[in-house]
Amino acid sequence: VADSRFSLSGMQNQVENRQKAAAPAQLARFALETVANAVVKASDQAVRRYGGPLLCAGGVMASEVIRARMREAFGDAVYFAEPALSGDNAVGAAVLAARLYERMKP
Repeated sequence: VADSRFSLSGMQNQVENRQKAAAPAQLARFALETVANAVVKASDQAVRRYGGPLLCAGGVMASEVIRARMREAFGDAVYFAEPALSGDNAVGAAVLAARLYERMKP
């Protein structure tokens, strides 16, 4: 993680290499923990640079594992969209589109 950005290609390679030897549940947990570590570290860097609080929504934020790790790291300074609204980034895109539409209306 550098400058609040990260790549998960290394984790993908590790999962692919471990597929034959590890149980699916172990692989899933490894992947979630790796993503959680990266998200927490990137979020910490962002808070240090820009301040807080944090608002988390979209994609991986539907994961209770990742939400728990974020709560551990940031306590009351982190907020989450409802899980039903976090499973797909399309919700965020729809909100932004609606706001843009409202600004552009005659």
